[in-house]
Amino acid sequence: MSNIHATALVHAGAELGAQVSIGPYAVIEDKVQIGAGTVIGPHVNIHRYTTIGPHCRIHAHAVLGDWPQDIAFDPQTESYLRIGAHCLIREGVTIHRGTQPGTATVVRQHCYLTVNSHLAHNVKLGDYVILVNGALLAGYAEVGDRAFISGNCLVHQFCRIGQMAMLTGGSVYNK
Repeated sequence: MSNIHATALVHAGAELGAQVSIGPYAVIEDKVQIGAGTVIGPHVNIHRYTTIGPHCRIHAHAVLGDWPQDIAFDPQTESYLRIGAHCLIREGVTIHRGTQPGTATVVRQHCYLTVNSHLAHNVKLGDYVILVNGALLAGYAEVGDRAFISGNCLVHQFCRIGQMAMLTGGSVYNK
């Protein structure tokens, strides 16, 4: 049985796994799937076409699956955000869904995204990736398994960060 705070707004079309907890003033839209044991903090917004795996923790003011920041984006587009199991998403993190029909932004398993980090449309994170406060990944960036992206790093669109890479704080990566 799920625990939903009285002030949370959960659309009837959202699918919640067993023992999901949803905090005060959270908003969960239609066509959202949340895996068993996941905890959604206060004031979190989870937009349609978002899937969150089991045993994740989403902290206050995160915004997941919102429209991509692409002026050509059609709001009627069915594109996705997919978050794997055991991910920890801290306060103020923003992750946008894919920009083209059928495409997805993907966060695999055991990722840790800290305060105010941002994943733009169509970003792909491998397993066990860590983003430190304020790390920003532009559209179509890819990050390999176990990479560590330090605070306030900027990764330009279409860049690829390799497996087990460690980016130094405040760095800018582009092609």
